[in-house]
Amino acid sequence: MLTPVLVFEALLFLCGFQLCRYIWRLFKQRWQYQKLIRDLKMQEFAPAHPIWGHVFVLPTDEKKKLDALVDLIVPPGGETNSIDLSPFWLGPFTCMLMMSSPEYVKACVANADYKDNFVYDWVIPWIGDGLLTSGGPKWHRHRRLLTTGFHFEILKPYLNIFSDSADILLDKFSASEGKPMEIFKPVGLFALDSLLKCSFSYESNCQLQGENEYINAVHELSEIITLRALKIQYLNEMIFKLSPPGRRFRKLCHIVHEKSRSTIRKRRREIEEGGEGFKGRKGKYLDFLDILLAARDEDGKGMDEEEIREEVDTFMFEGHDTTGCAIPWLMYNLAKHPEYQQKCRDEIQQLFDQKEDDQLSWDDLCNLPYLTMCIKESLRMYPPVMTIMRKLVKDVTLPNQTVVPKGTTVACSIFNLHYNPKIWPNPKEFNPERFTHENIKNRHTHAFLPFSAGPRNCIGQHFALNEIKVVMSKILHRFYIDVDPERSPIWIQRMAIRTWDGMYLRFTPVEHKD
Repeated sequence: MLTPVLVFEALLFLCGFQLCRYIWRLFKQRWQYQKLIRDLKMQEFAPAHPIWGHVFVLPTDEKKKLDALVDLIVPPGGETNSIDLSPFWLGPFTCMLMMSSPEYVKACVANADYKDNFVYDWVIPWIGDGLLTSGGPKWHRHRRLLTTGFHFEILKPYLNIFSDSADILLDKFSASEGKPMEIFKPVGLFALDSLLKCSFSYESNCQLQGENEYINAVHELSEIITLRALKIQYLNEMIFKLSPPGRRFRKLCHIVHEKSRSTIRKRRREIEEGGEGFKGRKGKYLDFLDILLAARDEDGKGMDEEEIREEVDTFMFEGHDTTGCAIPWLMYNLAKHPEYQQKCRDEIQQLFDQKEDDQLSWDDLCNLPYLTMCIKESLRMYPPVMTIMRKLVKDVTLPNQTVVPKGTTVACSIFNLHYNPKIWPNPKEFNPERFTHENIKNRHTHAFLPFSAGPRNCIGQHFALNEIKVVMSKILHRFYIDVDPERSPIWIQRMAIRTWDGMYLRFTPVEHKD
């Protein structure tokens, strides 16, 4: 006869047995990682703590973290500490392989099916199973469907959108009257304004009227994802879901999803009312949503509402911070180096001297070689994405003939790669001459990866570069940019590299410069 004591003892035994199995799996996992490290003859870039691993190798003060990381890669004494392949322990039982060599990175980004769910799982409640997070047949199908949306014929009309949005930004610079002004927020609103117009023709007027519920939700979702990466307790899914940020995250996802769905349904009705020949909402440019609604695969099948919603939200997630951070850092670098700034201005002026207005054409974008070099050098120093994660779905043979087994998580550190002194002499210095044709020719194809590489590279990279060229051409045509000597920006890691307390620059009209 079963008694309460026997039932309790049985349950206690089962719990103890499951706990022992769990502990055994953890230690087995650690032994497997240690064997892999020995087999690959890896060196640690820094000693690992027996409990915390490498989590606290860098200072906990985020204002010092990136400087410390650069000093770790390029020690102040000048010696090189860039290790091509090293283990990175996330506690005592979980390890990933960190790669800082272009040869190794190339081997691990060559396959479209490699992806890691460690971080991507955090954003799936927001963006769903779209191009960033999906894999297998679904990813291949969506990539084919979306590629047409970034053809140059589709991108051409966007130049006018960038230019019109830039005019509002330049008016703000004019209103500063040559006094130092914080630029991250107005530039971020410019980038978001342009993205909303190009994504689904959403006239938010955010640059003039400030942020609305949807824009606030997009910003706050990004901040919560960053918070989750910085707080070790939030790595646990259950703890995060029960926490105030986790509950807020779910509420914000609902706001964003409802806005996307309502916009998709409204656009479907417009297309249906316009008839089969209806294109581009009665003569307007085709936006990203138009492309998604019109896309058909080889079987004539399009995407359903939820698939379109996922891709729209993915485009917003990936695109809203990229140019919003890249443009301020480029302005800062040019302000610190007036000689490079003037070279950019000279070639821009040559273009505008042949025009009656300050509108760049599509062909003009190819005639800005020095500005392009400065953009690339700034993206090298401040990459939009610092690390790309991949979980290998099959064994990968590295250039040294060692084999990284299936199931291993690798972290391709773009930041370490871009500061690797074996590739970039004096990597802390801003030097656009690194990107002359001659220097590029002698460099590995995977040494510079601001938009990732391989089949899963950023599909919107030309969109972002065109936007940067348009707005920077207009800024440099009208203003000289100077740093504020009393307020130097402190860089910190967020979704992209941002600043702790803003970035302050001075804008002096070209005709008023002494």
